[in-house]
Amino acid sequence: MSVNLSGEVINKNKLLVEAFHNMKECIKRIQYWLEEEWLRVNVISDFSKDDRAKYILDQVGTSFCVISLGTCDEGEYSIALSIDSQINEKIGYYFASILLRRLFEFTPESCANNVRIMNFSKDCDDYLTKVLDEKEKGVGCHSVSVTPFEG
Repeated sequence: MSVNLSGEVINKNKLLVEAFHNMKECIKRIQYWLEEEWLRVNVISDFSKDDRAKYILDQVGTSFCVISLGTCDEGEYSIALSIDSQINEKIGYYFASILLRRLFEFTPESCANNVRIMNFSKDCDDYLTKVLDEKEKGVGCHSVSVTPFEG
């Protein structure tokens, strides 16, 4: 990865890190309202400490979405959004709409080209199960938590 980043790229990267943080917080706030425990599980994966992933830096995964902060060889960050194909059935139309709307509201206009929906039909349950299995086996750098139900 390039170490000589322009001021514009550095500033854009800072904005994308902040947007990613806000997206993680949004997910957590939605999870507070979900009664089913599986829907409140989230995994934060620090891929910057994992040699298996060259371009992913940080990732949050739930049973209804996976959001990744990544980089390219030139050092410019991006955010990839993957939404579970059954999101409406899992968290309801209301929370699904809020989630999608907020994810893009957190994206500064100057970074719009750096945030993309990569998959509208991801099997997030399968993803979450695999990551939880990795955590149990000591593979990767994953932090697992269950957001308390406050609905």
